[in-house]
Amino acid sequence: MGGEKKIPVVDFSKEELKPGTASWVSAREAVCHALEDYGCFVATLVSDQAYLELRSSLFEALNKLFDFPKEIKAQNTYDKPFRGYHSPNPVHEGLGIDNPTNPEQTQNFAKLFWPNGSNDFSETACWYAKMVVGLDQMVTRMIFEHYGVDIKDCESHIGSTDYVMRLHKYEENSHIMALPEHADMNLTTIIHQNQVKGLEVKTQDGQWLAFDASPSSFIFMTGDAFQVGIIHLCFLIKISRSSTFN
Repeated sequence: MGGEKKIPVVDFSKEELKPGTASWVSAREAVCHALEDYGCFVATLVSDQAYLELRSSLFEALNKLFDFPKEIKAQNTYDKPFRGYHSPNPVHEGLGIDNPTNPEQTQNFAKLFWPNGSNDFSETACWYAKMVVGLDQMVTRMIFEHYGVDIKDCESHIGSTDYVMRLHKYEENSHIMALPEHADMNLTTIIHQNQVKGLEVKTQDGQWLAFDASPSSFIFMTGDAFQVGIIHLCFLIKISRSSTFN
């Protein structure tokens, strides 16, 4: 009998994890197999003292943000949908920072809550966003490389990608589901929980797998747009390869 299914784990904490190295090839294969079989994987990053302190500062700041009155949080708006403040039910609230790797954008977000802004929050949020975006771009390069896409096309795709940093708060309530079963519409989603269990991933055979959150673990998930895009990408590659032999 096979063991219990678990979400695959890929280690991104190795210093030698660079394109062309054995560590890169190994991680690339693990990433692509996990996405093909599960649509997600757990990524573990470096968890040194500096990282843990910054992470702790960020989550402490999030508690303060969500303690602000609703009328202040409601000022967090953007022209693009699903980016600003939302509260779909009594146990779920969300805030958003568009283009969070830009220090000016994180400071503009902070000024919604603190009249003079907050350098501590904006710098920490920007640092965190750059770290997560770095993970997303590394995985993207692995995926494109795995499927034989030209590096120029990969870099063009990365350059045209925009990011939003979503901040969520969920209250425990046995009578209300904070977030129902769903698939994201975007390409990819990276989730980092504050060591609170609750997230589960549904496999192709209908089994639900829990995610054991830890300070250094992130869950990388593909959305509907990725599934459509990768099918189209594979189709184009097959056409290209078959035409070589004509």
